[in-house]
Amino acid sequence: MTDRAALLSALEAYTEEEKYYMRCIELQQPPRILSSFSDFPDASHHIVMERHLRFQPCPPHTHDHFEIFYVMTGTCGQQLDDRRFTLHKGDVGFLAPGAVHTLEVTDDSLVFSIYIDRDTMDHLLAYTLHYDNILSDFFVGSLYSRRPLGSILFYETGEDIQDHILDMYQEYTAPDSFTPQVLESMLPILFVRLLRHYKDQFYVATAGPHQYKGQQLRMLSFIYDHYQEVSLDTLAETFGYSLAHVSRLIRQETGIGFSALIRQIRMNRAIHLLRETDQTVSEISEQVGYTSPESFIRAFEKEYKFSPSRYRQQTRS
Repeated sequence: MTDRAALLSALEAYTEEEKYYMRCIELQQPPRILSSFSDFPDASHHIVMERHLRFQPCPPHTHDHFEIFYVMTGTCGQQLDDRRFTLHKGDVGFLAPGAVHTLEVTDDSLVFSIYIDRDTMDHLLAYTLHYDNILSDFFVGSLYSRRPLGSILFYETGEDIQDHILDMYQEYTAPDSFTPQVLESMLPILFVRLLRHYKDQFYVATAGPHQYKGQQLRMLSFIYDHYQEVSLDTLAETFGYSLAHVSRLIRQETGIGFSALIRQIRMNRAIHLLRETDQTVSEISEQVGYTSPESFIRAFEKEYKFSPSRYRQQTRS
């Protein structure tokens, strides 16, 4: 791996794009924005890291992937909907897909962004984080709620988080055939470190006019974590509500009923397993909670209009 001192020196050096933006500022000329904000930065990867360009104008934008940002030095500005924030050294933020935001670095501050596509985040969440923590609520809500949180900010984190972010960046910028798996292993460790050491240092910013409704999101997180066997009776008993009230809360939060939500979680999990593993259809059927391969195949065909085997063939051709 690259020497850490050499890495820090390289991070401080100006890119050609940054030099262009600086010249525009000096000449008081409106710059052309040289890169897109809404598209996933590299469609060939599921996880992408970059140092945020300094001096680049950043109009309000949205995208369909998750973004994690980390302020290593200095400060940066952020707008979320109509609210503005100033982020400081050590702050770690999570942005949900669909959140209208900016991230502005107007000086020599060093800010990193990590982009994760929805399918990868769904997969990471399924096998790493579990029910009853703020990040599980955030991720599950972002994937399945019709009114997700806009952002979560962990503030004033320490050198342990900085070292972890830099290790991830070194891995990403000096890749080999194992890099995707390494990054997918390092992200959950980042989540757990934030929850372990900074669980009392976070701020929730909701998207638009919505209020933070922790109980509803916690219920979604519980369903997600127990989707193979959870029932409405279990939810009612766990959260102390009537069956009717539980059903109403789920529909209010997701826009669909309990059975449709369970089916959506199962299908998303199955899609990932079909695309990324060599498990048989029968094995996947059992893993995602169906009583038989036949019932899984029928449900899959009803949802996607073709069989699981054909889907696998198409995604690998």
